[in-house]
Amino acid sequence: MSESLMPESLELLAQEVHFAYPGRDVLRGVTLTVRPGEVVSLLGANGSGKTTLLRLLLGLSKPKSGRVSLNGKLLRHYPRRELAQYLAYVPQTHVTPFPYTVREIVVLGRLPHTGLVRSATRRDHRVAMGMLDRLGIADLAERPYTEISGGERQLALIARALAQGARILIMDEPVSNLDYGNQLRFLGLLRSLAADGYAIIKATHHPEHTLLASTRVALLHHGAIVLDGPPAEVVTPSTIELIYQVEVSAFYAPNGKAIAFHPPGMNQVHIVPAEGR
Repeated sequence: MSESLMPESLELLAQEVHFAYPGRDVLRGVTLTVRPGEVVSLLGANGSGKTTLLRLLLGLSKPKSGRVSLNGKLLRHYPRRELAQYLAYVPQTHVTPFPYTVREIVVLGRLPHTGLVRSATRRDHRVAMGMLDRLGIADLAERPYTEISGGERQLALIARALAQGARILIMDEPVSNLDYGNQLRFLGLLRSLAADGYAIIKATHHPEHTLLASTRVALLHHGAIVLDGPPAEVVTPSTIELIYQVEVSAFYAPNGKAIAFHPPGMNQVHIVPAEGR
């Protein structure tokens, strides 16, 4: 399917999904939907099943029961190349043994369109450079991918996913290697992509990030989604205590929205005016 024929309306749906390894249940009756214009954050502790759910949504694993479908069609009925034109994956880490340049890594995202036997075209390279520019790392294009920082590699992987042309982006801890500035820029990028009609689902360990750049938060606890809704309703001190087993209080911005969480003993926050510093 060419990019121009990509349907405007997409729906990725996991419905009553169960998944288990020998002797251990991982997911229990999970139902989750992702549509264009949404940034869905999957929040949960280590071992809660976040990465497993992402693999099921990508069609890389098969559920023990339940179904995962795209536009009403089961993922297993899609050829892998066609599925890659709908779904793009941004892993938490990626290492290549070959000294590709950053631009060459991003051009690899064009494989669902070029195939393995055809060389990348000038258009493919223009698309790759456009995505590098959108992420603010076009100056890294000819640098060896193996010699840039972990955060820069993460941005390159996001550019590769965008170059793929898929409209559903599935991300596993995408800010794990980004510094604070790039984390904030990345969260702004997610909002921009959603406004452009992308559907985004990301696993995260950062409750504050879900408040800054999510339209929905799905709270995963012991393999089940216990809450799914607007960030301000789902991400609260009580739900953080539930999933992480730690007591916290919320820090509120002047507009009344929670923007950070801290131990209860740190309730007093003194903000010094600029002229008094």
